[in-house]
Amino acid sequence: MLQNLSYGLRLLPSLARDLNRSDLDERQIPRLVFALVDSIFEPEQKLLYLVHPSAGHGDRGQVLHLVERSGASDIPPSATKITVGDGKK
Repeated sequence: MLQNLSYGLRLLPSLARDLNRSDLDERQIPRLVFALVDSIFEPEQKLLYLVHPSAGHGDRGQVLHLVERSGASDIPPSATKITVGDGKK
């Protein structure tokens, strides 16, 4: 794990550079984030959600949308959009 963390920390400057490029295509973001996550944690499954504000106000109006996944075959429909504040309590 320490070796993975060390590699991940070496990857951070290039990741920051890539994410701050003026010509960055939004569709490249999941690939960049997954590369960092893979280098540090070596996960079997990854889910990437992006926040899209809804008509509501404050945090409870934000909706997380599943935009990319890896290693997770069956995602229930209820897990593709999650309103901030909903879920297990």
